[in-house]
Amino acid sequence: MSATWRIWLVALGSLGGCYLSHERDAVSGDAGFDGLATDTSVVGSCEALPGADVCGCVAEYRRCDTCDVACPAGSRCWDTVGVCRPFDVDRGGSRPYEASCTLSFDRDLAVHTYCFDGRACSVRQGSGGAFDPMSGPCMSADFCREAAYAMPALPREPVCVDSFGIPFDGSTSASMCPGPSFCGGVCEPCPAVGSGFASCVGRGEGRPFGVCTSGFDPRCTGAWGSVGGGQACLLIDTETLGWVVSEEACDVYRMLVPTARCVDARGRDRD
Repeated sequence: MSATWRIWLVALGSLGGCYLSHERDAVSGDAGFDGLATDTSVVGSCEALPGADVCGCVAEYRRCDTCDVACPAGSRCWDTVGVCRPFDVDRGGSRPYEASCTLSFDRDLAVHTYCFDGRACSVRQGSGGAFDPMSGPCMSADFCREAAYAMPALPREPVCVDSFGIPFDGSTSASMCPGPSFCGGVCEPCPAVGSGFASCVGRGEGRPFGVCTSGFDPRCTGAWGSVGGGQACLLIDTETLGWVVSEEACDVYRMLVPTARCVDARGRDRD
């Protein structure tokens, strides 16, 4: 284990059980890093946005399913959630990056992605599976909590889920970051990988932080050869499809989340 990880483990050990005390996010959207524009910095208060008095709001987002008013600059209408959602990364190109997820219980699905900054992904209720994957945009904790109570009801009955497809409103947080490669809450978002970003996986109800994925194909089964050298398959509870993360990050995650498993390249649980 590297010296950096040892320092982080000593710091975590000194905190003991206090680390896992949960708190509600005070501000919608996690803090960003250079090049990112979080929900609150782009949208601000929904009531002040053009057309809000006509279209209505859900949390900090202006609705677009109830009116013909164009979305504010820097955002577009997502028909799956019925609101104007701001772009996440402006790289100066013609197509700004928008954080979203595509999840399936099929290991062979061509694309598996999840939110890079710890937010939860809003998907259509009842979706999920090899032929009906969950997919949708990454949304703030306030939206995830308020979407079910929107009047009139939002289209497609959106529900927020964690990286394992389990319902999660995105509001669980922690007082400190466990270490390098961790994400969500007070941690930095995951780094850029190719044309997108690594996925922040493992954050959910009772799990206040996530781990950034590693490798080209981020999904794994825990079977022999499903991960490479220096990698582990992160599994939660009885889930049979996990995410590829670094061995060191997975070991720390497992120390703090008792329901987690870290499986090596030979299909064996790491001690």
